[in-house]
Amino acid sequence: MALALTLSGCSDGETSADLESFRPGPGDNDITITYIQGPSDSPGHIEIIEEGSTQIRIRVLYEAADGVQPDLGIAKEAVGRLKQPVGGRSVVDERGNEVPQVESAE
Repeated sequence: MALALTLSGCSDGETSADLESFRPGPGDNDITITYIQGPSDSPGHIEIIEEGSTQIRIRVLYEAADGVQPDLGIAKEAVGRLKQPVGGRSVVDERGNEVPQVESAE
């Protein structure tokens, strides 16, 4: 799947990816995030910015290949570990935009 790619710069050479969706799992306290990045970029990793009782603020960081940020991106997944299961909490990106939940892969 090819999609338009919008990127935010981060201080240590990493780029913050656009978050497309999330699903709980694979483990009880895990969260899987679908995000967009360039096809040659390094794998992304999840950073939990804030984990509260009603909301989880999260971002995925990665390094763009050779510092190049392409106009097209592909969907990839990253798994992160929470202190508690997602439950009924909302998930938002670093700007506060809600990230939609999708059905768990089985």
